[in-house]
Amino acid sequence: MGRSDRAEAAFRDSAGLEGATLLNLGNVLQQTRELAEAVEALTRAAELLRLAGEHHGEHLALTDLGVTLQALGRAEEAIETQRLVVAHFRKVGDEHFLAIGMSNLGSALVAARRFEEAVEVLTESVATARRIGRPRAESASLGPPAHALRGAGRYDEVLTVHRQDIAAAEEAAPTGPSTRDETAR
Repeated sequence: MGRSDRAEAAFRDSAGLEGATLLNLGNVLQQTRELAEAVEALTRAAELLRLAGEHHGEHLALTDLGVTLQALGRAEEAIETQRLVVAHFRKVGDEHFLAIGMSNLGSALVAARRFEEAVEVLTESVATARRIGRPRAESASLGPPAHALRGAGRYDEVLTVHRQDIAAAEEAAPTGPSTRDETAR
């Protein structure tokens, strides 16, 4: 490995470490509702992780950035950010994060009052969660389509989605006694 290769590897390592640290900081800032600072930290984290070649981390930072932008009322920016996330996870074939990304994109579309687009994206999110056999993810992903359908005035479909949500939640519920029940005996 030549000097320039070592320097490039050291830069990538440094950028990856700083990006991961900023991603963690952005998450804490988001949770403490310091949203403007969270946007700065998450934006920089995504840039550094991209430079480091850590594309999964980059798109996790973009996911959190999109959620934060939406919380700030910047729905159009959130939509564009979440579209990048969805495209990435679709490209790499990570259906778990694809379902999450589509759910976040759908929520941003709802925030922008683009209900019909949201219904389409969120329906695909639910189908993806169902296809990968994650009942808990499926149940969690059914709330946003119901909200989008309600916004679009499609009330009969809202009832159907809520019934599916109940069935998915029941399927995801643990069976048998809980650990607490067993230790109490």
